[in-house]
Amino acid sequence: MRFTATLDASVRTDWSVPEQLLSSSCYHDSWEQGSGSEHITLHMSETKALAVIYSRKSFSIGLGSWQLYHGTAHARENVTRHGQTTTEDRPGNCGAGGGGPAIHDGPGGCGNRTGTPQISLSDVGSSNKYQVYVSDSRGQIKPFTDCPVFYPSSDSLQNQLSPILGRINVGDLLNKKKRHITLHFRHHWHHGRGSAVTNYFISDMASYWTLELTRAR
Repeated sequence: MRFTATLDASVRTDWSVPEQLLSSSCYHDSWEQGSGSEHITLHMSETKALAVIYSRKSFSIGLGSWQLYHGTAHARENVTRHGQTTTEDRPGNCGAGGGGPAIHDGPGGCGNRTGTPQISLSDVGSSNKYQVYVSDSRGQIKPFTDCPVFYPSSDSLQNQLSPILGRINVGDLLNKKKRHITLHFRHHWHHGRGSAVTNYFISDMASYWTLELTRAR
């Protein structure tokens, strides 16, 4: 069955490192603070999508073509990151020694990156739910070498770029009177925790995805 598909996504992370004492000695105290954000947007323009139904409980959806065994399309991805952490050496309680120069991580390497990753869909078991995969196989998005970011957890960003969308019903695919099938994914993470780099940081991540299938005429 022939459809067209569009995909839009927004993943935003806001983080802060409250001013905190990293280490202390009689003559030197090391303090750190910082804040920043990252915003990832992704847009897949209208592309062909083919739904192949094998049974009332089994089907597949491919992107990019109305031919079998073609399951990928391309999207436009934009990544904007801003942020800076500052580490400052101040005099300790002994009163001697003195502080040192502040060391900044960022914002020199911050800014904007763009790319055209591949987009594919994969079913999740027998639940008729579909997972989006974003693959920057071309390596187009240049890494941020000097612009910090703190995600809620080590795997949170990867999970948000491979979200599991809502359930697709076979009946909706077969119902020719139903022209649009829309799936959403919304998730919000808030986390404050320590790490090997800082004693404590706060990070919020909000993720919104919308996949819309429109029956081809």
